[in-house]
Amino acid sequence: MAPPLSLLSALSSQTDACAVLVRVTRVWESINKRSNQLMYTNIILVDEEDNHMLATEFEDMPNYVANVKCLIEVVGMVIGYGQLETRSNGARKIDVVLTNARNEKIVVALWESKASQFHELLIAEKDVPLIVVITGLMVKKFSDKVLLSSSDATRIYANIDYTPVKDLRNAIAAATGNAAENLPKPTYNRFVTAEEPTLQDLTIKEILETTLPNSAAVLRRTCEATIVAILQGEGWYYNCCPRCSRKVQAVEGDYYCNNCAKEANDFKPRYKVIVRVEDTSARTTFTLFNKEAEQLIGVPVETLLTQFSEAPGMTVIPPIINNIIGKMCAFDIKINSYNTERGYEEYTVYRLSECPETTKEAPDSHAPGKSTKRQKTG
Repeated sequence: MAPPLSLLSALSSQTDACAVLVRVTRVWESINKRSNQLMYTNIILVDEEDNHMLATEFEDMPNYVANVKCLIEVVGMVIGYGQLETRSNGARKIDVVLTNARNEKIVVALWESKASQFHELLIAEKDVPLIVVITGLMVKKFSDKVLLSSSDATRIYANIDYTPVKDLRNAIAAATGNAAENLPKPTYNRFVTAEEPTLQDLTIKEILETTLPNSAAVLRRTCEATIVAILQGEGWYYNCCPRCSRKVQAVEGDYYCNNCAKEANDFKPRYKVIVRVEDTSARTTFTLFNKEAEQLIGVPVETLLTQFSEAPGMTVIPPIINNIIGKMCAFDIKINSYNTERGYEEYTVYRLSECPETTKEAPDSHAPGKSTKRQKTG
């Protein structure tokens, strides 16, 4: 005789034999990213006590950081998205900004097939507001900011006939004073962020002429420019202290960090590539550090050091780095007293986004203007 039906909540590791009546709500495979081999198949079961999808509130996301055992669902309206890009490890990625009825925002990073699926969704739904349900997300923290990241279990549902979607659409409409059908459509953003306001976009000439309100101020600005050369005199990498990220010095066979005032023999190599850039107004130099340089070059610095271990020195630029010449990018840069008071260029790049081919225009017929600031040659 079959055992009586049990609810899932009644099961435990001590349960011997039982029968359950459940519905399979989700099935996905976990794949080893390196070997592309199937590790296991995941199945989510729901019984009569839990037959609904539970969305996590934006404000509760920090409680789930690093909780790999709990995947969450989110419902939100898409207000912004970035470029579908390919990272240095070959992975496809797109960043998406969602908002809720309280105008809270959160970034969702979609990877691989989920990134491609969402990109296709944007094309198909380009003329309408987009309210999505995204399931199977992990909560992560990057640079002290909480964001969501897709997993093998992630599924994306857009503008579906689902009560939470209808409720959110009506709530946002009421909060903004818009009709539900006139809510804003998603917009493309060079740099996807949930917190920062839109940065002022300047030409290079305007950047060179920028002054600071005081010597301690630091301004963030963006500009579009084309990389036209790489300065060779400063090399293309440095040995970095793992604690403060400053350059370490070789002292009698050991490595020492002056900033930390201690030995740093556990240093790590990091990119530091100084590029000359120009637009139709002027030219200047930007400094690309590790993450931004690797984003353009497509290869980690450790890989290049292994391949070029017998090169004459760090001042010899590997050919693969020279391949970034000609790329047009949107740069998010820092302007500080080093640039405005001491008269140096080499503006530090916080973030960059390579411009799609369709946005690149032919150079203007007149040559860029010259700068009075100091530029290193190479």
